[in-house]
Amino acid sequence: MKFILSRIKQFGRDESGAFAVIFGVIAIVLIATGGSAVDFVNIQQARKTTQISLDATVLALQPEIYKKSMGWIKNRANDLVEESLAGTDVAMSIETVQIDKDAGRLYISASISRPTLFVKLVGINQMSALLISEATRAKNLLEVVMVLDNSGSMQSYGRMTALKDAATLAVDTLSGGESTPDKVFIGLVPFTQYVNIGNSNRKAKGVDTNGQSPLSWDNFDDDNNPSTGHDTTNPSDRLNRLAKYAAIPNASWKGCVEARSHDTSKPEASRLDVNDVEPSYSSVPGYDYGETLFVPVFEPDLPDWSYWNQRGYMRDIKGGCSWNNSDRVRQEKECKYNGQWVDYGSGENGDGPNAGCGDAEVLPLTNKMSDVKSGINAMVAEGGTNIHQGAIWGLRVLSPTAPFTEGVGYNEGASKVMILMTDGANYASQWGNFNGAYYYSAYGWPYNGRLGGVGWSNYSTIKEMDKRTKLSCERAKDAGIEVYTIGLSISSTSSNGKMLSACATSSSHDFFPNSTTELKDTFETIADQLSDLRISK
Repeated sequence: MKFILSRIKQFGRDESGAFAVIFGVIAIVLIATGGSAVDFVNIQQARKTTQISLDATVLALQPEIYKKSMGWIKNRANDLVEESLAGTDVAMSIETVQIDKDAGRLYISASISRPTLFVKLVGINQMSALLISEATRAKNLLEVVMVLDNSGSMQSYGRMTALKDAATLAVDTLSGGESTPDKVFIGLVPFTQYVNIGNSNRKAKGVDTNGQSPLSWDNFDDDNNPSTGHDTTNPSDRLNRLAKYAAIPNASWKGCVEARSHDTSKPEASRLDVNDVEPSYSSVPGYDYGETLFVPVFEPDLPDWSYWNQRGYMRDIKGGCSWNNSDRVRQEKECKYNGQWVDYGSGENGDGPNAGCGDAEVLPLTNKMSDVKSGINAMVAEGGTNIHQGAIWGLRVLSPTAPFTEGVGYNEGASKVMILMTDGANYASQWGNFNGAYYYSAYGWPYNGRLGGVGWSNYSTIKEMDKRTKLSCERAKDAGIEVYTIGLSISSTSSNGKMLSACATSSSHDFFPNSTTELKDTFETIADQLSDLRISK
C-alpha cells in the first residue's frame, strides 16, 4: 500500500511531457499569428481589385443619376462589381448609394469579405473591408461651340438629319440631362459659304453699321470712275451697306458677314480674318481705320447682259442714276439700289444681295439647352462650303470679345472646346469673267484681292482657304481652346482630311466616321470625354 501511495506522489511531482502539451496549444496560436499576414495580404488584394471595379462602376453610372432611380443604380452597381469578381471567393455587397443631382455627385459604398486560411484556427473565419467611391462632374465651367456644316451636300444620304440627332445627343450628354446646367454653356456656328450672325445683331458691337471699314466700298462706286478712292475716316465719304439694304423696298440684311481683311504684309498671326482682334469703331494700332469691323454681306447686282450669264437682279438703267457702258461701272453704281425692287426671278439663281446667306444663325453660348436644341433643329442644308469662316467664328463665339461676349476670359478657369464638323471641302468657283469668279463669297470677288486674284484656279483658291482654316484653328489652340474635328465620309489621308487633322488639338481629337450611322457614336464619344468626370474619393 505504501508503495502505491509513493508512486502516486511521484507521478504528481513528475513534469516530463508537459512542454509537449503547452507547445501544442501555443503552436496553434503561432500558426494563426504567422499566417495572419497571408490572410491580410489576401483581403488587401481583394480590396484593391474590388476598388478598381467600384470606381469604374461609379464613373459609368454617374450620368444615369438624372434618369434612373436610386434602386436601379444600386442593383446595376451590384451586378457590375459582382461580374468583375466572378471566379473569386470574394463576397461583395453594395451597402449605400447617395445621389446629389445638383452637384452631379454619385456616392457608393460596398463591403467585401473573404474566407481566411490561417486565422480561422483561432475562430476568425473571414476578413472584411469597407470600400467607398464617389464621382462628381468637375466644377470647372465648360464652354463648347459646335461648328456645323450646313452646306448643300449635307442634304444627301440623310446627313443633316443624322447631324441633328448626333448634336442633340451630345447636348444631352454634356448637360447631364439638365435644362439649365450651371456650369455648361453651348453655342452653335452653322456655316455655309458664309456665317450668319443674325439680323438681330445688326447693332452688336463690331458690326459696321456706318461704313467705317475700308471693305464697305468694295464693289460699290458713286461716279463713273472705277479708280476713285474713298476715305472711310470722313463720315461724308462712307458707304453704309445696311442703309443700302434699307433703300430696297423688298430686301433686308439677313445677317451674313464678310471675312475681315487678310493683309499679307502682316505676320500671319495678325491677319484679321484668322484671329480674334477685338473690333473697334476707332483706330486700332497696326490696322487701318475701321478695318477691325465686320462688314454685312451685300452681293452686288451684276451686269445682266445675256452673254455674261450673270446673277443680275436689277435693271441696269435707273432713273437719275446714269453711267457709261463700262462693265465695272455698271456693276458698282451704288445709286441703282435706291428705291428699286429686287427681281428675285431674274438671272442665274438671282436672289438679291443676300445670295448664298444660309438661314441658320449663330447661337451665342448659353446654358438654356432648349435654345441649343432649337438652333440645331433649325439648321438647313443649303449653299457652298467655307470651313475657314466656320472655324474663325467658332473662336469668336468662345472668346470674351465682341460681337459675342458670352464667353468668360481665358484666365478665368473655363474649359473651352470647339467641335468642327464637315462632310466636304472648302469650295471655290473661279470663272473667267471680269470679277474672277462666278459666285460672290465671304472674301468678295477675286477682283477685290482679298483671296487670291483674277485668274486664280479653283485649286489655288481652295488651297489658300485650307491654309486660313488651319491658321484659324492655330489661333484657337494658342488661346487654350481644345479643338475636335469630324470629317464625315472624308478620308483621313485626303488633303481635306489632313487639314482637319492639323486643325485638331491632337491625333486623338480628329474623327473620320465613314457614314451617318457612325456620326452619333462620334459625337457621343466626344461628349463623354468632355463630361470630365473625376474620382473624388
